[in-house]
Parts: sequence; C-alpha cells; structure tokens
Amino acid sequence: MPSRIAEGPACGRRLFFLGSRQRSARQAINQGRLQTLWDGETRSALHQHHTAARNEAKQVAFARTPVHQCYTKQTMTYVLHYAPDNASLIIRLALEHRGVPYRAQLVDRARAEQSSPGYRRLNPNGLIPVLETPQGPIFETGAILLWLADTHGGLGPAPKDLTRGAFLKWLFFASNTLHPTLRMLFYPEKYISPEHAGALRTGLKAQLQTAYTHLEAAAAETPDWFGATNPTILDFYTCAMIRWSALYPNGETDWFDLARYPNLKRLCAHIETLPATAALQTAEGLGSDPFTNPQPANPPQGSAT
Repeated sequence: MPSRIAEGPACGRRLFFLGSRQRSARQAINQGRLQTLWDGETRSALHQHHTAARNEAKQVAFARTPVHQCYTKQTMTYVLHYAPDNASLIIRLALEHRGVPYRAQLVDRARAEQSSPGYRRLNPNGLIPVLETPQGPIFETGAILLWLADTHGGLGPAPKDLTRGAFLKWLFFASNTLHPTLRMLFYPEKYISPEHAGALRTGLKAQLQTAYTHLEAAAAETPDWFGATNPTILDFYTCAMIRWSALYPNGETDWFDLARYPNLKRLCAHIETLPATAALQTAEGLGSDPFTNPQPANPPQGSAT
C-alpha cells in the first residue's frame, strides 16, 4: 500500500534547483548594485529572472499535489495488537471496512501481556490497541483512527472538507471525554481508593448519560459523517462504546438503556449489517447483535478482560 515514509530524490533535486536559481539571481543583482552604471535592460532581465524563480518556488510550496507525490512507496501489512472486545475492535472495524490488509496479533490479557516489556516498547502505557505501520507503532485509539482515515480515505471527511471541523469535534469528544469516562467506570480502582469506588461510579454514570444525550442530538441532525449510509470512524467508535456500556461493569448496567437514544440505536443497527461487523463476530466472538443487544464476548482465543 502507499506509504508516506520518506522524501523522494526527485523532490530533493527540484527544490535544490530552485534554491540555486534564486541564489544566482540574488548574487547577480547584488553585483549589479556595485556598478555605477547599470543599464535598464540588464536590470529588467535580472529582475524578471528573480521574480520567476520566486514564483516557481511558491507554486511548488503551495501546489495542491497528490498526497504521495514526494514520497516513496513501500508495501507493508499493518500489525494490529488486539484483545477481544477491547478498543482494538474499533480499529479492526475500520481496517475491515476499508479493506486494508493487516495481521492481528493477540495480546493475551489473561497473562497480562499488555504489561510485558516487549509490548511496552510499542506502547509505554501498556494499553490496547497498537497498530504497527511503516511510520512506526501508533497507539491511542483516536490517533490510530484519524491516521487511518487520513491515510486511506473513505472513513470520514477529508482534511479540506467543509464538515471536517464538526466531525473532528465529535470524534475527539468520543476519544477524550466519553471513552476515558467509561474506563474510569470499568476500572475505578485505578483512579480512587476502593472505599470511594461506589461514589465515583454513581457520578460517572450521570456524566455518561449526559454524554450519550449529546451524541443522540448530534446523530439526530443526520450529518453525512455520523449515522449516515457510509460509516465513519466516529460511527465505529460510538457503537463500540455503546456495546461496553450495556455490558460493563458486570451487574451494574441498569443506568444504560439504548432505547432512550433512537438515533444511536439506528446507527448501531446499521453497523451490524456491515461485512466488517460479520468479520469481528467471527474473529472475536461478539454474538449475533453485538451493538443493539450485546452479549459477553466468546472469542476463539484470548480474553476480553
């Protein structure tokens, strides 16, 4: 697949040529300034030479060239370090939907492999997922998703799309607000002493209900980048978090009811019809209705917790 990993030699030669052309023009003009008599024709020719070089350099710098024009190409199959029903499933949905080749590498949570020295060399935080790419390993779910969308297209508005700003604010709302709040709900012992875990969870549940209300309102406006026919990384992210909200913590999910959010439920039902979801159902044992009526994962290998 195309990869933007190194500047091509042709680009370097062209920029060097332009720089040399500008330098020669400047030198000629500076020498001319020392002359007491400098005829107008020579001055005009040098000025035109300098202006042409400067304009050509600007055209190179700001031209709307193809994304990969000044980069070499290298074929590499991505490596997705995953655990069943973890945040890696969001990345897997995006890869499957876009048809991007990848290899899935299990991180065995039952053996705490995410805390091993080898895995921490990929992600020093010891969290799942990691995606190995020609540009090096990438961690953080939102970062991986946005990198895939910008690298391969077809997963959200392009950088120059007029709806890009609206899309990004909700993507980062999912990544920076909703997802971390869910993590605190699932693992309160990582953030507070055990005797205060119940109070923390009570407060977090109220925050999460507000967050889902905001997402429901955004989906109700039926933008092209959220809940539309062509799914985006925001759709995949949202469906995964809805799944987890209905499953975890075990025995404490009465705070969440997908029926309260009809537009989000419609989104989940649509994502369930995709071939990408069918691939995850097989690979990670997500069940028949993984987002609208989720059941605990029964993966062929590995552990969700």
